[in-house]
Amino acid sequence: MKYVMFVFLVLVFLIKAEANVIHTVYFQPTDQPAPTKENIREVKSTMLKTQAFYSRELKRHGHTPKTFQFERDAAGLIVVHIVKGKHNLRTYSNFFLIRNELPPGIRDDPLWRKNKISVVFLAGAKDIAGKAGKAELKCSKNICNNIAYIPTNVDRKIKTFQITIHEVEHTFGLGHNSKKPPRGKSFVMVSRTIFDLNDPFKLTDFLLDADEAGLINDHPFFNPNLSIPDYEVGNLSKTVWGALKVQNR
Repeated sequence: MKYVMFVFLVLVFLIKAEANVIHTVYFQPTDQPAPTKENIREVKSTMLKTQAFYSRELKRHGHTPKTFQFERDAAGLIVVHIVKGKHNLRTYSNFFLIRNELPPGIRDDPLWRKNKISVVFLAGAKDIAGKAGKAELKCSKNICNNIAYIPTNVDRKIKTFQITIHEVEHTFGLGHNSKKPPRGKSFVMVSRTIFDLNDPFKLTDFLLDADEAGLINDHPFFNPNLSIPDYEVGNLSKTVWGALKVQNR
């Protein structure tokens, strides 16, 4: 009995310790080759640049330059879950199928319910269900399991970065941005970005606006000690962070 109780307490500790981290997945359909080391390096690089983007933008808006955290292994390296799908790439045009094939701890778990965000890179895909990328928000009461789906076979790496930060921001609960950005810049949350292959976009050309930075600064995934019900925006009190929208948008 004491042993069972000990194991239970260890599991509870581990689950709590893992709270508010982003899981990274490389999803391999049956007709796509196994990922190379370079594929995994590119995924990690994209996620690290995404992480750095939020830190930079919070600092630019006068906040502490903090950011979200990744799931990491014992050596402190980013964990990338390589998941072999059950279907070919064409079948995953119905991207909802992917969620059910994710490993335990990432997909919905009725026993250990906790807030989760996952970023799934779909091998070989040029788009996700006809869109540049997709974000799936699935919340029940104050528990959200949100997933960003990112294609890997796009024509420019900078587009992969833009798609990733855009969809990840959706998983934080933010909507699209219709404001006019500074000259020569682009708000990352515009509903559609037209990329001119002759236009030399740089990482620093993408921005958050002040409202978005304020929401991100207070978000539970940027404040590990913040409980979800404490996440309030202005005069709005929301218990489902996945349903939040930027005010006046």
